[in-house]
Amino acid sequence: MSLNSHYNHNKITIMNLEINTETINTRFLSVKECSEILGISYNNLLLMVKCGDIPGFQFNPRSYRIKESDLANYIESKRVQVAQL
Repeated sequence: MSLNSHYNHNKITIMNLEINTETINTRFLSVKECSEILGISYNNLLLMVKCGDIPGFQFNPRSYRIKESDLANYIESKRVQVAQL
């Protein structure tokens, strides 16, 4: 480790910036990958991210990423109980 950084459990501090190591180890998916998983269009998924329906990260004006766990949580939240006849 450099002189300006230290490690403590699940957090790393570098130059006074604290980073959660669980986020570093998280898999991020592109909007295209997520839209293919959900079977919806790229534009519809992008709109869902921009509206806050699915949490996402914007790294630059044209690049959005979604945590794999957030996509899984979204899918799980849409589960419906099917009535038995």
